[in-house]
Amino acid sequence: MHELCVYPFVGDLRGVGLFQGIEIVKDRATKEHDGERAKHIILAARKKGVLVSRDGTEHNILKVKPPIVFSKEHVDRLIDTLKEVIESMLIVEKLEKIQNGHLEIIGRHEK
Repeated sequence: MHELCVYPFVGDLRGVGLFQGIEIVKDRATKEHDGERAKHIILAARKKGVLVSRDGTEHNILKVKPPIVFSKEHVDRLIDTLKEVIESMLIVEKLEKIQNGHLEIIGRHEK
């Protein structure tokens, strides 16, 4: 699960064993909660056959609590699906910035 921490809106990962909470934030520095993004991740994962729920007062914690019969293959599928969903989300956001003129293409810096 720790490989999910490389994404800019994963603020924290906490838990024991496979019972994990993945905090989704707008900004890592401020730790501002992002319940809406967490909701989108959950819905996209569900479309791919992976069930994850939300928790926390701001509904920004992805809650992973698999059944006891959860195998290594299930763990791999969970992580791969979450990575795929998050990476797709980042690509869409970059494209939206380009379309709105807030990001220049190739070799330029974000405004």
